[in-house]
Amino acid sequence: MNLKNKNVIITGASSGLGEEVAYQLSKQGANLILLARRMNELERVREKCLKNTENVKIFSVDVSEKEQIRKFLDELEKINNIDVFVSNAGFAQMKYADEFEMDEIEYMFKVNTVGSIMLSTEIAKRMKKNKKGHIVCVSSVLGKFATPFSSIYSATKFALIGYFDALRIEMKDYNVKVTTINPGIIATKFLKDEGEYSSKVKVRPLETEEVAQKILKAINSYKAEVNTPFSLNLLSKFRNVFPNFVDMRIYKMFK
Repeated sequence: MNLKNKNVIITGASSGLGEEVAYQLSKQGANLILLARRMNELERVREKCLKNTENVKIFSVDVSEKEQIRKFLDELEKINNIDVFVSNAGFAQMKYADEFEMDEIEYMFKVNTVGSIMLSTEIAKRMKKNKKGHIVCVSSVLGKFATPFSSIYSATKFALIGYFDALRIEMKDYNVKVTTINPGIIATKFLKDEGEYSSKVKVRPLETEEVAQKILKAINSYKAEVNTPFSLNLLSKFRNVFPNFVDMRIYKMFK
């Protein structure tokens, strides 16, 4: 897809992977619509992207709040076509399942799963009507298999993958593409906040630039799913065949 002058929405665009995707897409000449909670950080990202493209709109939206999503969707009525939607907003909190409070579980599902699904559903309706578009969901390789400390986070990502797998099939007759991106640990704020967890996973952290490039490549090639790095993708496939063996290996890794 030639992204010049295409309308692209990105959630979670104020930092990390979302910011990098916005910057990379700005270099392609896309018209950007950036969403995040922190308006001051969105302003910073907007100025960075304006060096490459002329049209960057920003909206303060907390995807855990239904009314804020509805308000944004009202604003979206002013834009005729949405060509690409990158659903990237999310966060991780890693600890044992029985250490979570109910409010923590509910909030992680609201941000990681419910908000993404609600926005994607509404944008899919518009794309279906226009018979074109591409929805990209940033999930996680932990939505393919789980580890100790990832129970709630993995649950939110397993749910996302299920939703987008179904949506991909439903949209086939309407020229709407759906891609799920499942990266491993990315060198972002998560790596600092959850350093103890990431230290147990003996895999090189992914750089935001390389994951962003994989997202751009997926948009241009219409891939159904991208799993990275290769080693974790291989582990997820191996677990489908030998679940007990892989579970024991993961158990020992975290002891």
